Amino acid sequence: MRILTTLFFILLSQLAFGQFAYSDSKKEAKEMMALATTFTFQHLYGTDKDIVPKGYKKQFESNVVGMDNKFQVFQKGNKGYITFRGSTDKGMSWVENFYSAMVPAKGTIQLKDKDYPYHFADKEGAAVHAGFALAIIFLSEQMIPEIQALNDKGVYDIVISGHSQGGALATLTRCYLENSPTETLSEKNTYKTYAFGNPMCGNQEFAEEYKEKYADTGTAFSIINPEDPIPYMPVNYEEKGKTIDKKKIIGWLTGKEDFNFKKIGMDLFLRKFDGPIKTHITKSNTLLEKLVSLRFGNVKMPEYVRDINYFPTGERIELDVFDYPKIKAPKNLDEKELSKYELAEDGNMYKKEPMFFQHNPYNYYVGVMKKFNPKDYKKLKKKYLDVNL
Repeated sequence: MRILTTLFFILLSQLAFGQFAYSDSKKEAKEMMALATTFTFQHLYGTDKDIVPKGYKKQFESNVVGMDNKFQVFQKGNKGYITFRGSTDKGMSWVENFYSAMVPAKGTIQLKDKDYPYHFADKEGAAVHAGFALAIIFLSEQMIPEIQALNDKGVYDIVISGHSQGGALATLTRCYLENSPTETLSEKNTYKTYAFGNPMCGNQEFAEEYKEKYADTGTAFSIINPEDPIPYMPVNYEEKGKTIDKKKIIGWLTGKEDFNFKKIGMDLFLRKFDGPIKTHITKSNTLLEKLVSLRFGNVKMPEYVRDINYFPTGERIELDVFDYPKIKAPKNLDEKELSKYELAEDGNMYKKEPMFFQHNPYNYYVGVMKKFNPKDYKKLKKKYLDVNL
């Protein structure tokens, strides 16, 4: 009877917290999102000391690499932590995002006439985001030595995290490291991944393998705000329950059915123009490849896969939608600022929620804490960063 009762409470906890069946994962998720937010604090305040969790010691901060990517390495006890920066306002950072043609999940990228083999998945037909794959190759030259340095100190348990573009890089880095040759990295290494608000980074075959190997084993988590548009990008048009038919299109046109762009993506167009769009993406990404080559020397990617349908990696854990506070308009509101406010039912003017508020990294940090660490959330003095309001 005692065994049955124990099993019942384990099942109940799994239903309540999705993949976070254990309290250490909930605590770790908060700490990993804090590490992912260090880049925001560095940018805004020149230091990340107020966001780095207690007990974490920074071991390494990379140079800016490739398409404006950066990572940091922390250590706490016998664990190592790698966290990646998300997109920046630099043009090359967005070239990386838009470089969304797919390449095979196993192959070779050539940089300046040097071959860089990569291996993200084994499944036949698996393909990944070209821009993110290329970023991993750029990052690997600084990242691999840092993992070896952790190993030299007896650290083999490594947790990888990132927000937004950084979350996509964390996901692909996990695959890259898991499949690295044994002569490159120790077989003792074990990996765990936390990706927050991340865009998708591979097709269905890639996502299925990632789910089976990592997500289903409780060592890979994708944590999103359902109102954040980024996790639905680049493109997915075969989501469950999102089949496009004549009736649905008429419903959109007549206003009888809501059209939610970020959840339905480009379905309406992709169903009809699937072939031409694949051709267009292949051609446009060939131009992006040339642009990257002009910046970094000769870059030769594998032949693009004619697939543009991205899938999320593993079951996503959803946070509560981030609440935007009510900010009343000042009495002497400048006409130039009027567009930033809207009239509410109570007759007052309130500030409109800024674009990408639902994607902001600090809001993710607060959202993770609110959902999984409510006691810490209540103690948190700063629920918002002023710059984000």
